[in-house]
Amino acid sequence: MKISDLGKDTLIIDKFIEPYFIGVGGDQYTLYFRRFLKKKDSEEEYESIKPISYHGSLESVLKTIIRKKIVSSRKIYTLTAYVKEMRLIRIEIEKIIKDSL
Repeated sequence: MKISDLGKDTLIIDKFIEPYFIGVGGDQYTLYFRRFLKKKDSEEEYESIKPISYHGSLESVLKTIIRKKIVSSRKIYTLTAYVKEMRLIRIEIEKIIKDSL
């Protein structure tokens, strides 16, 4: 799947949430994972997009992104450090939203 295959959905693509992006269509938000892979026996890259989850609110999809960004870091956390990292990412997202209004 490529971005051009997503049809009429409104897309929210931002460096801060990469490699994820959000599709907004109808009354739901779709979280997508996007990556670029090399073709076998070639240096040429192609885009691969996979839907990850479906949400009823922007808040819900942003919470999922926060969790996935922490998990993808593959660090070992204490409970306190994990919660603190979630809070820091949430604050960054809230700042982006506040600065946009």
